[in-house]
Amino acid sequence: MRVGWAVVALISAVSSVSGAQGEDSVSSTRSLYRVEALAGYQWFDESAALNATPFIGMRVSRPIGQFFSAGLNLAFSRPDSRGEYFPWNRQVYFSDASHQNDTTLIFQANQRVTLGTYGVDAGLRFGGGQRSGRFGMPEVTLGAGAGFYSLWLDPERTSGNNIRGGLSFLLGGGLSLPVGQSTSIGVRVDDLILTNYYRDMLSLSDPLFFEDLFDNPAENAPRAKSTVHNPRMTISFSFVPGVKAQ
Repeated sequence: MRVGWAVVALISAVSSVSGAQGEDSVSSTRSLYRVEALAGYQWFDESAALNATPFIGMRVSRPIGQFFSAGLNLAFSRPDSRGEYFPWNRQVYFSDASHQNDTTLIFQANQRVTLGTYGVDAGLRFGGGQRSGRFGMPEVTLGAGAGFYSLWLDPERTSGNNIRGGLSFLLGGGLSLPVGQSTSIGVRVDDLILTNYYRDMLSLSDPLFFEDLFDNPAENAPRAKSTVHNPRMTISFSFVPGVKAQ
């Protein structure tokens, strides 16, 4: 989380500096930076043992020449684990002191985790152009990114602050539409690639309460993978700080 807040602070600082540049310069009416608020939906590979969930994020980018851009990005989501992928647990409750009558409870254990991704990206931009009225010409973007991910397990169910992570990569493309003088809305589809991923870290099955009489009905759980590909759809609202009305 400290890394995420540090990136947010960097984005805020960059935005304020670029906005000040736009105000102080007479000849330039456009900031060098674009700030994007991100929201969307994250799906996961079947082998990841995570349910699909919404996410939110932020990105700050800078154009490089006419066709290229580079930026920083971060995103957070709160998916639930899929307890049916792991062995059941069993608890026995006795109804009297003689232990002659009892109730057996069989259950699967899920947990809600926090997934954070953060890194750098670079892309190609095509189209766009001069605005005609309020709306401009659509712009097509293709990009790739690299960085890290962190997976925070439920501290109550895992009895501690447990964090797992590794390298992450982002590949995809999208379409953005300029709206007004300095803002745009866009949609994008990406493949979020998580490496060094071991789904057994999501298991809350306790060997002391292992159920060996009844098998978990999810007998055909997908094979575990150390690298998982996860589709992501993003809707963005972006603005360029420091743009002056013409």
